[in-house]
Amino acid sequence: MAAFGTEALKTPGAGKDLKLEIVKWGTSGDMAYSVSRFTGGITAPTGYVVAISQRQPDGSLKTVAQVSIPDPPVKK
Repeated sequence: MAAFGTEALKTPGAGKDLKLEIVKWGTSGDMAYSVSRFTGGITAPTGYVVAISQRQPDGSLKTVAQVSIPDPPVKK
């Protein structure tokens, strides 16, 4: 899967129009989550990204899981 992302980023201009809008976020203990809406994606034009982060000993947050969910194709 990493190879796919690496190849997608080699496309000229890939991601230059990418925009993220946070739809919802929250925390519980040392965990945090965010749900974001994306447009201008590299592999899909629109969709959502869900990310889970965990607080590290130094106080920073590290993303421990992330998934992109593209919108279904528009039926004609």
